[in-house]
Amino acid sequence: MTKTLSRRRLLQGLAALGVAVGALLARRLWQTAGTPPDSLPLALPGPLPDLTFGVGVVEHFEADYRRHVGERLVPGRWPDWARAQLLLSTDFFRFDADESRVIQYVGFYDPSLAPCTNPLARLD
Repeated sequence: MTKTLSRRRLLQGLAALGVAVGALLARRLWQTAGTPPDSLPLALPGPLPDLTFGVGVVEHFEADYRRHVGERLVPGRWPDWARAQLLLSTDFFRFDADESRVIQYVGFYDPSLAPCTNPLARLD
């Protein structure tokens, strides 16, 4: 039994193919746009300039992020989800989100790596 390909099915298949190719191209452009140029200024603002981080906290997080996620964070252009990941990886929420204290790094927060950790839990 031979099936014929209707015009509607052909157009649906081409549309799906176009969406898939567009998504792949967008991802590739996003990854190459994230590559930092060689002429970045030496003093870039931190990922959260209103907060005070301890020595090496951001660098340690960036190294863990690269190791676990496999992508590099561009200084000065962190996405919002990476900033949230940084705060969840520190002791910021354990001390009631106190913005006046120096924030220390605890460990890379990822529920798939350590499912029992919850930086938002109240154990008092």
